[in-house]
Amino acid sequence: MWTDFVRSFVPRENRTWLDRRYWANVAWLDAPPPPGTPVQIHHWTGQPRVLAIDGTPLGTVQAALNPGRAGLLRAQVAENVGRINITYLGPDDLSDA
Repeated sequence: MWTDFVRSFVPRENRTWLDRRYWANVAWLDAPPPPGTPVQIHHWTGQPRVLAIDGTPLGTVQAALNPGRAGLLRAQVAENVGRINITYLGPDDLSDA
């Protein structure tokens, strides 16, 4: 009984917040921004869209991202400009797959 009680305070593995690194392909609307450019990810009409810092639409993320994720997402254009680099501080809930 004591062991069950103590385990109830240990967070489940999928709820532990970590600094996680990902990348995703992007279908750009026009020429991609230069590598290192910070971008925003916003879900609009069921698709994760890439926006400039001022909110201008730049493209669509070609990955299934969870719109209900709990963590903090930061993104920037990768050296391979067909991708974005994603830094996610949160639980293992970024993927919608």
